[in-house]
Amino acid sequence: MEQVARDTGIRYIDVYGFTSRMIAKKEKPITSDGFHLTQDGRRMVASYLARELSDGETKVDDNAPGFARLRELVSRKAYEVAMAYKPANGIHYYGLRAREFEYEAEIPHHLKLANQLDEAIWKQAQDLSQALPMPTLTTSVAVAPDKKPRKGLGEIKTTEEDLEDFTVADGYQVNAFASSEDFPDLINPLQIHTDAKGRMWVCCFASYPVPVPGELSDDKILIFEDTDGDGTADKQTIFADGLKLPDGFVFYKDGIVVSVARKLLWLRDTNGDDVADMTVELLRGADDTDTHHGGYLSRTPQGDIILTEALFHRGQFETMHGPVRTKNVAILHFDPRNHSLSIERQTAHPNPWKISWNEWGESIQMFGGGQITDCDYYNIATPVGSSSPADFGMPFRDDKGCTIEFVSSDHFPEEWRGGVVTGHLLGKNTVLYTPLELRDGVMTKAATSLPLLTSRNKVFRPVDLEFGLDGALYVSDFYYPIIGHAQHSIRDKNRDYSNGRIWRVTRKGADLSTPPQISGASIETLLDLLSDQHVNVRELARYELEKKPDDQVLAATQARLPKAKDNSILAIELLWLLERIDLESGADLFRQLATSTDVSLRRVAAKSLRAYHTLLGDEAKTIAQDLAATGDTRTTMNVVSSASYLQKADSWWADFVQSIESKSGSPLANMQSLASNYDAPAISPEFPLLKVSPDCQLTGWHTTRNPDGGSLWIKSAQPQTAILGYRNNPYMCIDVNGIPLSRFTGSIHSKDGQLTISLEQGINHIRYFVPAKNKRSETIDLYLASLIGDAVDGITYAKDEAEHLAWRDSWNERYATVTDSRIYIKAVPSQMAFNVKTFTVQPGKEYQFVFDNPDHMLHNIVITQPGQGELVGDLADTMAAQPDGMAKHFIPDHEAVLFSTEQIPHAGKVEKTFTTPTKPGRYPYICTFPGHWRLMRGEMIVEAAK
Repeated sequence: MEQVARDTGIRYIDVYGFTSRMIAKKEKPITSDGFHLTQDGRRMVASYLARELSDGETKVDDNAPGFARLRELVSRKAYEVAMAYKPANGIHYYGLRAREFEYEAEIPHHLKLANQLDEAIWKQAQDLSQALPMPTLTTSVAVAPDKKPRKGLGEIKTTEEDLEDFTVADGYQVNAFASSEDFPDLINPLQIHTDAKGRMWVCCFASYPVPVPGELSDDKILIFEDTDGDGTADKQTIFADGLKLPDGFVFYKDGIVVSVARKLLWLRDTNGDDVADMTVELLRGADDTDTHHGGYLSRTPQGDIILTEALFHRGQFETMHGPVRTKNVAILHFDPRNHSLSIERQTAHPNPWKISWNEWGESIQMFGGGQITDCDYYNIATPVGSSSPADFGMPFRDDKGCTIEFVSSDHFPEEWRGGVVTGHLLGKNTVLYTPLELRDGVMTKAATSLPLLTSRNKVFRPVDLEFGLDGALYVSDFYYPIIGHAQHSIRDKNRDYSNGRIWRVTRKGADLSTPPQISGASIETLLDLLSDQHVNVRELARYELEKKPDDQVLAATQARLPKAKDNSILAIELLWLLERIDLESGADLFRQLATSTDVSLRRVAAKSLRAYHTLLGDEAKTIAQDLAATGDTRTTMNVVSSASYLQKADSWWADFVQSIESKSGSPLANMQSLASNYDAPAISPEFPLLKVSPDCQLTGWHTTRNPDGGSLWIKSAQPQTAILGYRNNPYMCIDVNGIPLSRFTGSIHSKDGQLTISLEQGINHIRYFVPAKNKRSETIDLYLASLIGDAVDGITYAKDEAEHLAWRDSWNERYATVTDSRIYIKAVPSQMAFNVKTFTVQPGKEYQFVFDNPDHMLHNIVITQPGQGELVGDLADTMAAQPDGMAKHFIPDHEAVLFSTEQIPHAGKVEKTFTTPTKPGRYPYICTFPGHWRLMRGEMIVEAAK
């Protein structure tokens, strides 16, 4: 890069070298995790850039008033540019929901402000000794047409009038805990959480749906406290302000992790004054195109932070462990300890919102359309971009909403425990209680829902629910006259920017819960609280333990393990705690739960199998088989869930999942079917072509025996990149030149797609098919376009059927996986996979073996003796530390290696003679570049002699 800059006369600044030198000095940490800069790190880099952008020698005083103003100006300009080209909630300006009058009034104004700020930046840069005044930035707001709301209009009223509009279930009552009448900062409250002191934290969304151009959003995190115990807040603290569209938060150590414009920020309170004084960025890359489509954060019992991506979202996360991409709905787990990010599950249900956990670590989730999912049923690992079908099953469904909460409060009836309360904000304006039961292993609605709190005023929008430490149910009321995004302009006159409510529902005549002392409690006391019947108490105890030194918590936990034999709740809490801080110390406890006579404990162990399988090795496989054979469907489903995450690295788990007996059409069978897709291709990067020439339409298909599939052979005059797209068919599956590129995602919402493909010089094969179990495709609507949407240069189509079939025969002779004399295997670009998972050969037969590598990483192929793939892979990994490992192409000198090729670079190809074994069987093949074999693997099947 430096050489290119020098050759072209472009200024080059080596930021990497500078930061490396700063890290080597070890004077102060400049990153929080080796990846994200700290506040000190950002200041150092800013000073370095300022110095290098002058003459490289001049000392820049980063304490000068003008320097601070310069940073402020640059930051604000960056904000305006971002809001012009990728605005938060930009769905209002771009795409299907765009309104031209909104775009024209607001987007160009952001660019106008950016130019104005640019001028101020250059003026300030000339003299840093004094701060120049900030320029006056004007606003520009789209003027919405005057039309009646489609879904009813709520009316802003006084709190007393709101109370009169409520209908409350018999035996219950409601009061206003906090209102914007008394606390003007309480505007459009979203997610709420009770803290260890019993206070209510509230995330406010005042800048919804899009900040006004020319103004910075000032969304807040508020803390409300009832100091006199009368059920009404009388104290407010602003924990954080100046936030931009915060759509959820969770507690973490000395502060909170909050999703701000879909970035995860750790807002820390380092001096304990209840005001955030330090910001640490943890993660960025979540899609903020449409903030209606997913929100809220939650945490697993083991401490992971859960965030969601939604329909039409394309997450592009860069982490210290590598990139993570998402397409459409994805539930992601982020470990705040090591900053790893993984996709937990993907669903066809759009718009994922709140997740709630019961005492057994089972979770349930509300989706914006009113869908409610039993997460344990949906927890199946699938390739990125695929998802569980829309008809997978739900405990129940009601009107649109975004919140759900398990009932565990002892203030509410005992028979309510295990049921859920849900908030519905469109159609119905109500809070419901719904009892649940297990049916065929899945949570199911057990009886008619009870309307607990309903308002006849459409302004009541119950967006979140939380049981406080006093046992009462708190309701976050967005309190908004209109709702929805497609229906209303962002500047609709009926939008409200000044109101919000928090309601409190209690049971008449029932004692409130006595809040335990959690904040500041000792480790021993907190371990005691892990057995509390109130799930929220246990969760807050976990958060307090998180603040303690790990070694002290571990010692106390190990001392407490003998008591776990007589206390089921304590046993699972200690298991989760040890999964977080010291997995090895929890191995015996895991074995105890896995062999327990208590079915609830076995279910927990079945889910924890994912955490312990590496530690236990083959013992984990035995435990999995034993758990699956206990006869409890829920346990077996949890085993299938765990195994689905392990099968890509070890095919034994894939075979095990499919070997479990199940009834056709049952939830267990559905999980097995979804798990079988584990080796389908993940999504490839999509090219955003907005217009495609009609000349790009593909025709002339040779239809196969499958009435919903076909092949097209075309010629390309040269190697080139093109865009292969499909329209109006969510079931489309596509292969190009024998490489699987796209598979039906499970989401009927993804009807269109664009794939970046590499065409080879000569004949190329494009194949499509629709899975037989899905609806037949009425039309074949595929197109092949250049990178700018025009017809691709140098493409020739067969003049008739005879030529088309001749091209087919020629391509098959050259590229088919197995012919009478040749085996042809490819690496799949950017997917760490071979193009086929299995191929079948004759015994004792000589073949010409061809391995082709179009990927940009080194790969080889090694065939091993039956059952020896993992052994050879492990041996190859150890060669990474050997000086001659690369020279040996990471091929172990071991009798288990049957055939091998050297490591092949990008665009390389190797041909070798190979005689297949005479003994029939399944022979694993892997790539032995260290680490690759866990994903790049398959099996050669040697048939019995005929």
